[in-house]
Amino acid sequence: MFIKPLLVSGMLAVICCVGSASASTADHTTTHAEARTMRHALVVLAADTAAGARCDPGDTPDRYGACAAPALRHATMGGLMAANVLDAVIADVPSGQCRAYLTGLRAASVAASDQAHWLLPRLYGPNRRRAQQETAKQLEQITSMLRRAANATSGDAC
Repeated sequence: MFIKPLLVSGMLAVICCVGSASASTADHTTTHAEARTMRHALVVLAADTAAGARCDPGDTPDRYGACAAPALRHATMGGLMAANVLDAVIADVPSGQCRAYLTGLRAASVAASDQAHWLLPRLYGPNRRRAQQETAKQLEQITSMLRRAANATSGDAC
């Protein structure tokens, strides 16, 4: 009579352990895929901001605005979206090198979004010429920050 419950509980323990081991393997694989996807997203966002950084700040305000505004919009929205996605990804990653890397990606995404969001209206306000010079410098910094964050670790961290 006592053997059956012990046998059943032992089988359940094995099934639970095997199930959780394969779940953690699946989670680890998912984290790798998500990290690669987010790394690629930041590289693409950096390429978009680099295009804006190549705009000539000496152009007329209308020409410069038409050239740089798309990069600023992409950085604003793309950075915010990346941060939101990374919030969900980071929530399931245990402490360690991978979580630290993903947190760095999130921080860079938020900073890029905030910086671009602040710069965009300046292109259309007073002192547009001065704003163009500042925007060009800031776009270079945003690009550099996103690239550094994306390349901050070797491929085996996540």
